Amino acid sequence: DGTLFPYTTLFRSNSIFHGNNNDLQKSVRITLKIKRKRLLISVKDEGNGFKFNKLIDPTNSENIRKEFGRGIFIIKALTESVCYRKNYCFLKFSF
Repeated sequence: DGTLFPYTTLFRSNSIFHGNNNDLQKSVRITLKIKRKRLLISVKDEGNGFKFNKLIDPTNSENIRKEFGRGIFIIKALTESVCYRKNYCFLKFSF
């Protein structure tokens, strides 16, 4: 029904643009698994990672008009949990 499309599209785009700096020679790997009635999505790019705790809050008045910073915020709001490790992002969904 297209439920996964926004998640995978957003993370793929972030990985290509931010992680791999639009380098077409670098890859992005998305893995889907079902474990204990939960869908786990893993996204890995070839970038250097980022500081998860240092991300801006796009709801702050000073950030509202910025054209970046919403992707991770949206994913965190819509998923059960998000875990980051260097170059990896794990998402956990319940259906």
